[in-house]
Amino acid sequence: MANRLLLGNRSSGGYGLYISKPGKDVTSCGRQDLIFDSSTNMAATVHTVASVTISSGNSSGSTSWTALGYTPIALWTETSAASGGNVLGMGQNFSNSGLPDFIIRVGMPYVLTDLHTDGCTVQTTDGTNVSGNKFFRILVLRFEDPN
Repeated sequence: MANRLLLGNRSSGGYGLYISKPGKDVTSCGRQDLIFDSSTNMAATVHTVASVTISSGNSSGSTSWTALGYTPIALWTETSAASGGNVLGMGQNFSNSGLPDFIIRVGMPYVLTDLHTDGCTVQTTDGTNVSGNKFFRILVLRFEDPN
C-alpha cells in the first residue's frame, strides 16, 4: 500500500499538504500523480450544481453528474425548494445564477454518502423516513491538473 498523504516536507515541493492518486507514493511520485498539492497555486472550478430530493416516506435520495476521473470534493446544504430556494438556517439563497456566501451547515440530521466520480446519495443519519420532501443542493468541485 502506498503512502498517499503527507503533511510536512516533501523532497520535491517543500513543506505543505500533499495527497497522491491511489497506488502512488506521495513521497516520491511526480506532480502529475498528486491530486492535491498545497505548494501550487491551484483553484477548483464548479463541475456542476446537483439537486437531491428525499421524497416523503423515504430515507434517502440520489443524484448523478457527468463522470470525473476521480472522486470530487462536494459542498452541500439543505434548501427550501427542489430547484434553489433558501439555504435553510443560513438566510441565503441558492440559485443557478449565484452561490450563497457560505453553504456548509453543521449538525444536519442528514449525511452525504456514496460520493463517487459520477454521483452521490443524501440520507437521514438514523435511517428514518422523512415526513415531507427534503431538498438538497450539491456543489461539485473539479480540480484541474496543474501540469
